[in-house]
Amino acid sequence: MATRPLVILGTGRIGRALLQQLLHRAGHLRERYDLALPIAALASSRLLRTGAPYLGHEEVEQIAATGLSGGEPVRADPVTRQRELIEALARASADRPIVVDVTASDATTPVLLGALDAGCEVVLANKKPLSGDHETFLRLTRHPRSRLGYEATVGAGLPIIHTLRALTDAGDELIDMTACLSGTLGYLCTELEDGRPLSQIVPRARELGFTEPDPREDLSGADVKRKALILARTMNWPLEPDDIADRPMIPLEEGSVAAWLAGLPAHDAALATRVRSAHEQGYVLRYVARILPGKCDVGLREVPRSSAVGRLRGSDNIVTARTRFYDDRPLVISGPGAGPDVTAAGIFGDILRLAGAL
Repeated sequence: MATRPLVILGTGRIGRALLQQLLHRAGHLRERYDLALPIAALASSRLLRTGAPYLGHEEVEQIAATGLSGGEPVRADPVTRQRELIEALARASADRPIVVDVTASDATTPVLLGALDAGCEVVLANKKPLSGDHETFLRLTRHPRSRLGYEATVGAGLPIIHTLRALTDAGDELIDMTACLSGTLGYLCTELEDGRPLSQIVPRARELGFTEPDPREDLSGADVKRKALILARTMNWPLEPDDIADRPMIPLEEGSVAAWLAGLPAHDAALATRVRSAHEQGYVLRYVARILPGKCDVGLREVPRSSAVGRLRGSDNIVTARTRFYDDRPLVISGPGAGPDVTAAGIFGDILRLAGAL
């Protein structure tokens, strides 16, 4: 039986969903692929839990249910400690470990590069390592010694990255791409389309957990910009973050969250007018990323109501790509673009591909 030890960075909702899937599908992996994926280590920003050599079933089950609450405290320099652990594991193990980053940290890049240098393979749900400078993107995705999967960085479990990489490897070239990549902003746009004012929509979405605690993080479009940058780079366009023109959904005043929420009614009339004007012309508002050869912009724009993007409702994501191969009719990939289970499934698929099962 093939064995590929896992080191998982991050034990939040997505990390715990991944652990549940690994536990529940362990028998299936043995029977179908003759493959075992034991957990060698779990890490958060404060704690590190290691196995001897692997964590037991009950131990992983408890962490999957309640999170990481025990282990070695890592106070001074978690990045160095994680890197040392991974490099030692790679030296000691006859089986190539797979490092999985399900954090939202901008500090894991040195750990991931160290893992690749040590011969480990890497799977990312964390967008930040791939959305900094282009040189780092290339160092991670085209490492000479190992491989990296990053399907879950864009669209959760939707088969976007794998599909685009296969097309570019086959010689396809991007003509243009339009994508809605934020479930939160998709929900807001749908509610606006249905006639509700933003000042009521945002607090409700916050109560339901659809937004970050500070909804300005969602409305800024920063997350969409990161995803758009990853898509452009996947299609071989070497853009830098400053190359992308990004506009927040509305002007985002500084100050406390409470004060900002109280000021939202000031934007209601302008947005309602824009929604009504778009409707009269057969358009709807969507927060989209538009990627063309060598350039990209992100922002709220009018799109035809009858288009695939215009028909999108709620929190689903969509990518419509016109390429040299898909010229007459664009390639369309759509579905749930967020959620722990579907994101974990995207990560699971990358792990299986790197392990040689798919």
